[in-house]
Amino acid sequence: MGGVGTLTPLLIADLFGLRQFGSIIGLTRLPIIIPVIVGPIMAGLIFDAMGSYNLVFLITIGLLIASLEAFLLTKVPPKAVLPLPSHK
Repeated sequence: MGGVGTLTPLLIADLFGLRQFGSIIGLTRLPIIIPVIVGPIMAGLIFDAMGSYNLVFLITIGLLIASLEAFLLTKVPPKAVLPLPSHK
């Protein structure tokens, strides 16, 4: 999980550039923050109700599959071709 915090900003900057970096990083962080806050509480409630974490693992696997599908459907924007510097 440590790679998510480190690699996500690098990937966003590489794919989309720095012009819209703040907006894009803000949009990508919100879906990450919500499960971090709600997940442990939900897992505890499910364990208390069912005596097992099996449902929590199934929910996690389902969310990971959905995120993988979203990742695979993402289109990479074309990069601008910059002219090479001339050597005089």
